[in-house]
Amino acid sequence: MVSPAAAGASQSERLGALAVLALAVGSGLIAFSLGQAPASYAPVNAGALMLTALVLLIPGERGSEILGNLVLLAAPISIAASLLIGPAMLGVQRWIELGGLSLHPGMLLVPALITVLAHRRDLPSLAATGLCSVLAWLQPDFATTMAVACGVLFATTGRVLAPIEHAARLITMTAMVLTAFKPDPLGPVAFVETALSDGFTIHPVLGLVMALALVLALVLPPWLLTRASAERHLAARGLTGAMIGFTLPSLLAAYPQPLVGYGASAILGYGLALAVLRFSR
Repeated sequence: MVSPAAAGASQSERLGALAVLALAVGSGLIAFSLGQAPASYAPVNAGALMLTALVLLIPGERGSEILGNLVLLAAPISIAASLLIGPAMLGVQRWIELGGLSLHPGMLLVPALITVLAHRRDLPSLAATGLCSVLAWLQPDFATTMAVACGVLFATTGRVLAPIEHAARLITMTAMVLTAFKPDPLGPVAFVETALSDGFTIHPVLGLVMALALVLALVLPPWLLTRASAERHLAARGLTGAMIGFTLPSLLAAYPQPLVGYGASAILGYGLALAVLRFSR
């Protein structure tokens, strides 16, 4: 459970987590520069990385139940808002506009939602998770439904489950399967959905660095922040599962590639989830 008293990671562990994340984002910034991506791409990703660095390195090891509660409320509300007031593209509604910036609420809040779920395992967190899956099915957004399903699966594997946890697994898996059969008319955008292939096109070494950096960023930061606390390993696994769930569809279809591709939502969302992880027991 998210607790006011946190047995947080050491400064060196937080620096290590930030370095791994910065390698992934930085490799994408290099691709933006060498591949002549739009000028706005690099400042947006760099700014998101700076905010994440602030979350990871700010002094103090105290968290609050309020953060978890806000995530539980914000995740389904923001995805619902994208359906109600978000811009529609060929019948797809996955974004909300904020100050001229398009944010993807799934990438922004689902990783943190899964982290809260892994700590609490109670009815509100499970209900919020299931609701997000259903809303993502309506958008439709296969990547978000897969992120939720993988996050729940990773966070609940290896222990005895309560009936409501079995129900959450069933709902999220069903939403993922149903969304997979919905047509997705959106095409790929360079350096967003095709960041890795763009990197390989620029230079094979750059593409390889981007791919390896992405893999490391999906695994190492959660592990570094929780290796001293066995109780938090499930949350770290759930977070990694959610990020893998966003990444796999992006390798096969036109979905944003997190961290290495353009998009503040994935970077900020990962940072928020790491904050929940950092300030939790």
